[in-house]
Amino acid sequence: MKNGIDGPTYELKVEMADGNTAPRGRGYPPTYAETAATPPRLGPFTSRSPWAGIVIRIEVEPGRHVERGDLLLVLETMKMETDITAPLAGRVRAVNVARGDGVKANQILVELEGGLL
Repeated sequence: MKNGIDGPTYELKVEMADGNTAPRGRGYPPTYAETAATPPRLGPFTSRSPWAGIVIRIEVEPGRHVERGDLLLVLETMKMETDITAPLAGRVRAVNVARGDGVKANQILVELEGGLL
């Protein structure tokens, strides 16, 4: 130990772990899975809001068949429109929002049943 300008300084010895990768402790730097903002996973059958906004248009109704990439609804955030599209082909099970609704980031907007990615 040596005394530095702002207090003591320390000399450390770092060794590489097996596989020539540095050991990693929990929390630094955090992985996506460790952050508080990690969205819960409900599977590929939901379409979620990528951020907070207002629903300005809904293009589907329950029971309708959609293909992967079909427009489900449109969100407006800060005067910009964002198309929310189907993540898979299938049938719309539920539309959980209405035109004019404010939505939060990661909120489930549309639920889909069955289909192919």
